Amino acid sequence: MIIDENLIVEIRNYVLAKTGKNYMARIHTTPKDIMISCPFHKGGQENKPSMGIRLYTDERATIGTCSCFTCKVTTNLAEMVKFMLGDKYNE
Repeated sequence: MIIDENLIVEIRNYVLAKTGKNYMARIHTTPKDIMISCPFHKGGQENKPSMGIRLYTDERATIGTCSCFTCKVTTNLAEMVKFMLGDKYNE
């Protein structure tokens, strides 16, 4: 799986269109992660992105692992999308 900022923007736009909620309001790419506003607290509306989406696999995490430094949620990208879509997930 290739994860880049374009994919995250597409996911954000899809979730917004389906739910009307602007999760991942802020997105910032670093060498190791794509940092996003965590959808698990403050509804993805925090001022500074606190959740990292891993861009590669190493001894600590696999590609697509999502970890928030603030609320300590760790999940994968697919489960995070499922959370954001809620009951719209099965549509």
